[in-house]
Amino acid sequence: EDLYVQNLCQNYFTKETSDNLKEWMRASEFWIDELNNELQPFAQNIPVLLTSELLYKVLLDDNVLSMNASDLYDNPERMPIPPTHNKLGRPLLPLYRHPTYALTKYSAYAERVSKILFNDLG
Repeated sequence: EDLYVQNLCQNYFTKETSDNLKEWMRASEFWIDELNNELQPFAQNIPVLLTSELLYKVLLDDNVLSMNASDLYDNPERMPIPPTHNKLGRPLLPLYRHPTYALTKYSAYAERVSKILFNDLG
């Protein structure tokens, strides 16, 4: 009831994204609009969690300078990515799956994520 999970690209690929990057990037452009439509019933202030840097780069507005993963995790005050800076028009919150970015290694980032998710930004 409290969580909605969806892939950006909802079609089936026969190759892993890293082995199919060009096709995935092309498909993602179509699916951004579809995901926006799917998210319409939900409040605009609910953060969208991103599980990879690729999602961050695809969803970031073209005129916004992207940061690499370590810059994001080392600067938690930059979170969430504002709705005005991305194609979903919602707060974006990177929570990358790669073990390098485990929250146990980034306590300040973990604390910021917790405050964002539980609306405790003071």
